[in-house]
Amino acid sequence: MNKRIVAVVVTYNRLPALRRTLSHLLTQPLHAIVVVDNASTDGTQPFLAEQVDERVHVLTLPENLGGAGGFHAGVDYAHTHLDYDYLLLQDDDAWPEGAEWSQFIHSDWFPDAVATAVYYPSGTICPMNRPGWHPFKNWRQTWRTLLHGAQGFHVSPSHFQAAEATEVDFSSFVGLLVHRKVVDAVGTPDPDWFIYGDDVDYTLRMRKAGFSLLFVPWLRYIHDCETLVEGRKVYNPVWKAYYTYRNNLILARRVAGFWYPLVVLYRLISWWVATYRYPKDKRHLYLCLMKRAVLDGLRQKRPRLLATDVNELCQTP
Repeated sequence: MNKRIVAVVVTYNRLPALRRTLSHLLTQPLHAIVVVDNASTDGTQPFLAEQVDERVHVLTLPENLGGAGGFHAGVDYAHTHLDYDYLLLQDDDAWPEGAEWSQFIHSDWFPDAVATAVYYPSGTICPMNRPGWHPFKNWRQTWRTLLHGAQGFHVSPSHFQAAEATEVDFSSFVGLLVHRKVVDAVGTPDPDWFIYGDDVDYTLRMRKAGFSLLFVPWLRYIHDCETLVEGRKVYNPVWKAYYTYRNNLILARRVAGFWYPLVVLYRLISWWVATYRYPKDKRHLYLCLMKRAVLDGLRQKRPRLLATDVNELCQTP
């Protein structure tokens, strides 16, 4: 029995990336492709209007609601209007690769959800898309987390080479397959994250509801993104750090329990050290956004911080 897979792609002002991604997706035996346009202004809308393949569904939002708002809208649209077995959630700069995808689509294997193996175009593992385990799910996992930090609760390179699937607790929205029954039970991604954290929140909710999530290393995804400078994460534009840090603290409170103060201290130190990765003319902005992110994160607040807000909050001294 062939699986009916509907891809949900969220895009905003990245027309060259979207062109490339859509060309890859249209070569796959997908049932449909839902492209959620976050009110782009770079020619994305005319490009999407030109698409003649009946599988392409375009959902144009009235304003930029971020990746979280885009996935919320795209999942809701697909679940309401399309007949499918799986949703395939992804960014506008990623695509599936390899014959194994066709084999999976035509197989009789129907897991609850699948996290795929995400690589850079160079063939190296994409660190920002590594799935992993609840960092404080039990004492053994907590000990690994305390000893090794993020490396202690993410899958290792050896898992990418394994012959068997590995059960995990969270994954990113790049190459994530979610069965319809999961969406029936868990609902749509939470739009209030804006960007970052919506995928971890959604997959943890999925696991809490009793569904399995398997990391399947032979299903490969390519993610043509650049978030590392000389192996270290640097946000460009800098305002993205606000959402990362704020949402990180909110999620940490949900999973860390009484370890939360230690997690906050560790994060504050690492984020402060990261200041020196930015050019001198960006450091004031970075520190201002970090301070606001920490305050909002500790208060569990999720305001939408726009570019105009950043300009008002972080005036250059």
